[in-house]
Amino acid sequence: MQGWLDAKNYCQQNYQDLASIHSDIDHEDAMNACAQRTGANPCNDRFIDGDTCRGSIGCWIGLHEPQNEGQMMWSDGSHIDYSNWFPGEPNDSSGMEDEVELRMGCDGYACFNGRWNDNNGGVGANGAGGGVKQPFLCQGRARNGPNGFAPGGGGGGGGH
Repeated sequence: MQGWLDAKNYCQQNYQDLASIHSDIDHEDAMNACAQRTGANPCNDRFIDGDTCRGSIGCWIGLHEPQNEGQMMWSDGSHIDYSNWFPGEPNDSSGMEDEVELRMGCDGYACFNGRWNDNNGGVGANGAGGGVKQPFLCQGRARNGPNGFAPGGGGGGGGH
């Protein structure tokens, strides 16, 4: 599990970049890869409690807000031609949410079910305090591996 910048650096060193999503098919592939990384989630349709719903985290993708509020971009520089935001997102809660996750399952706020949410990935001045560390999705051909979305952020040894 990594903050957004560490996840981006890992993906750029070992794949191509963090995942960019440009279609419903890309989104479905990313949801499947994120489900593999976040594990079985007993809270797909309702929040039970914090301990039970611990697997409700998401996966970092490459969408972020690098400088100007409200101006998102993909870390790989590709054009934004698709979105799948949860209603009311992005909301830049407390002015600290500049990175985007594919959010799985339910938490005490809402049931996201794979929709996008802006969160604090620990980048720049907004990252004071470290930000959220969670799995992430890389795209592109892995060094000696298959092409496509790769679930990253494995414990201890980095994302595999």
